[in-house]
Amino acid sequence: MPQTKDAMRRDIREAIAAEDKGELDRAEALSMKLHRTYPGTFVVDESLGLLLAQRGDTIRALPC
Repeated sequence: MPQTKDAMRRDIREAIAAEDKGELDRAEALSMKLHRTYPGTFVVDESLGLLLAQRGDTIRALPC
């Protein structure tokens, strides 16, 4: 399980770094993959929801 947590943390950092660089399409793709891989994980859901809301996609952001 620690490897899974480490992988999740690494992937979350990668998605956030892409967002910080303005690579919103890449950040969204990475975040969606995280959302499918780790369903119900607060930090993943929150990050994806905030990204979608920032992009004006409130319909998809609300469930996150």
